[in-house]
Amino acid sequence: MKFQHNHPQSFLLLLLVRLRQDRDHHECDQPGGYTLVITLAVLLILSVLLLTYAITSKVDNASTNASAKGNTGFYAAEAGLNLRAKAIYDRFIGYNRPEGKSPAHWKDCLDPAGDKGTLDFRCQTNTDISTQPVTTYIEDETGSVPKTVVIPAGENNEGLTAQEYRYNVISIAQDSHSKPSAIVGLKFKSRLIPLFQFAAFSDQDMDINLPPVMTLSGPVHSNNDLYINASGTLRIKGQLTTANKLYRGLKYKNECSGDVKVDDATPAPRNVACAGGRTEFKAIAPWNGKIRVGVQKLTPPPPGDFDANPGRLYWDSADLRLVLDLTNPTAPALQIRSAGDSILSSETTDLLNSNACAPSQTLTTSATTNTLTVTPGTAGSFAPNDVLTVGTDPHLYFVQSVSGDVITIKGSLNPNFSIVAAGTVVRKPIVSFSDKTFKNYREKRGSLGPDKFLPIQMLNVDMRGLLGCAKNLMGKPLNEDSEGGLVWFFTVKGPDSEAINDYGIRVYNGQDLVTPIGSETPKGLSIISDQAVYMRGDYNCKAACTAPAFESTANTGQRIPAAVMADSINVLSTAWPLDDLTSINLEDRKPIETTINAAFLAGIDITGGVNRGGQDLDDGTGGGLNNYPRFHEYWEGINFNYLGSLVSLSAARRVNGPFCGSGGLDKKGILMTNGTDESCNIYYPPTRNWSYDTRFNNAANLPPLTPRVVSLKQELFSRNFDQAVMPPFAPWAMLSLQRLFSVLGTLIQSHS
Repeated sequence: MKFQHNHPQSFLLLLLVRLRQDRDHHECDQPGGYTLVITLAVLLILSVLLLTYAITSKVDNASTNASAKGNTGFYAAEAGLNLRAKAIYDRFIGYNRPEGKSPAHWKDCLDPAGDKGTLDFRCQTNTDISTQPVTTYIEDETGSVPKTVVIPAGENNEGLTAQEYRYNVISIAQDSHSKPSAIVGLKFKSRLIPLFQFAAFSDQDMDINLPPVMTLSGPVHSNNDLYINASGTLRIKGQLTTANKLYRGLKYKNECSGDVKVDDATPAPRNVACAGGRTEFKAIAPWNGKIRVGVQKLTPPPPGDFDANPGRLYWDSADLRLVLDLTNPTAPALQIRSAGDSILSSETTDLLNSNACAPSQTLTTSATTNTLTVTPGTAGSFAPNDVLTVGTDPHLYFVQSVSGDVITIKGSLNPNFSIVAAGTVVRKPIVSFSDKTFKNYREKRGSLGPDKFLPIQMLNVDMRGLLGCAKNLMGKPLNEDSEGGLVWFFTVKGPDSEAINDYGIRVYNGQDLVTPIGSETPKGLSIISDQAVYMRGDYNCKAACTAPAFESTANTGQRIPAAVMADSINVLSTAWPLDDLTSINLEDRKPIETTINAAFLAGIDITGGVNRGGQDLDDGTGGGLNNYPRFHEYWEGINFNYLGSLVSLSAARRVNGPFCGSGGLDKKGILMTNGTDESCNIYYPPTRNWSYDTRFNNAANLPPLTPRVVSLKQELFSRNFDQAVMPPFAPWAMLSLQRLFSVLGTLIQSHS
């Protein structure tokens, strides 16, 4: 009977007993057999030891290789997570919400017959991440409606309202056998933060440069470096954050001045003290999270989104597109265009010729260089300083005087007026063209002398007048709310539309946006332009247009959610004449108190020209945040009241000459005695009654099509290395210790 050895230890004991018996019985007569058995046993034991070592080494190598593959798989799968989360992020940046259907399980992604899901959530395999292919998919935990949250205290962007979307990303790395070597998961939130919930936001360096008195009552954020300084007192009541460094002092030279206070978590104003010249400010602990540096960079929409071309977000989304066409310099034209950029002839005719859009009209019977003889009895339709157009000429004219049936006009550089034919219709327009009558003293384009300026070719828009006839032009009601209200795009299309140019948009008569037209009032109104915008007079304040009434919460019914988004924004008081007959002398350009209630998004002058590169220059200031709106008048002691949000994405791309100075100072900081120094002559600063519009904290009160930044926040990361299914080592399975000892027992039996 053969032994069945179930354990190597019992086999060795039996082997020694058998050898002892053999020696006792055959010690004299069979020495060779005993020696043979001993030799054979030793050889087999050595073989067992060698084979055991080989098996152990193989198992160790396999384990090491499996661990290496697992680590490689983990890093590959982690990279897959990042790529897929970035894809979701990009969808939000493009103003699209991710959509589709997820697979039921990760195994479906690896199963050729499995349900792979659809659209943004489907299974996707990437072979470019590492040596192992990586398959990823998305699970949407948001539901049909995103959660509106107030970002908690202690986090970046605390206190802001955001739309929050929740997702899981699952990533599977696969080994050479197409089995999962690592599975990782990531839970994250995608938060959409409206840009107009910041008192001030800049995608560039932000510098606050010597305002005498200024208060910012909302959050302030720079996506680069942030410089804070004052000549008087600057107070920031909201959270102050920067993606890079915070400096106390000026950007363009090594100086620090003024009284700067930032509220801490109490809240209480705490002084950010100077320490000699400009210094990096790092001692932020006392502010309990109200000052943060090195925070996550927020990604706003690119400036190209505001271009006047099909396929661009704001052009495509507009309810009305109003164009001054200068492509033919001898025949300027006013047009309404479609999203595809074709002229809408019927709407254009209504805009220029209908009684709804240009209600006062009369017929001329004769014309000379500057007079019109109108149909008897109709001259009473006009009064001095009325604006008018003549026939199909879009140029803006002005009534100088009325006498009997004769109207004397002024204020146009159009040389063809004298050939106006009898029977031409004269109208009070709501859109018109000023051909180089506006003198922009800020834009000297390298010229010297106080008489130097850039003449602007200007599209003029009467805002209240346009509201009165926009319903027919848009083909939709004024209380349209698909984007939160109305979106109007104004632009100039000419040879230099997409380059440095002398074009501009002037909006006026916009004080009252809230009184119903018929029975309809806009829910909100956003004006968009890819060109410079000049805002003339009060805007969106109705009767509450003087300080301090404009800030009163009791007067919220005097305004609607409004925004102006443009290449740059210029502010003119109501005192600026529409005929642009202004004095060369700064002191003669006297404004009156002016109020604007609207969020601003515009380009700026970046101090030094580039981020973090404009320090310690003799002449490199862009004027700072306090010069974000561009002024052109002598505002000394006069209020400019502003309620809104100041957002900048880039330098101005169209009208952006160098900023030479303000406040009666030339570009070297020398006081001008008459306001007409040879190197400047732009403006004297106003009394800045500026506040953040806290109604924007409620998303329902934001202007239409408010741009958003996207912030991703990770909640949970998980990893699993135990998913690998390793193939067995078939040849080695036959060489287990139990198998070898069984063979050895058989050999010994055969020699017994």
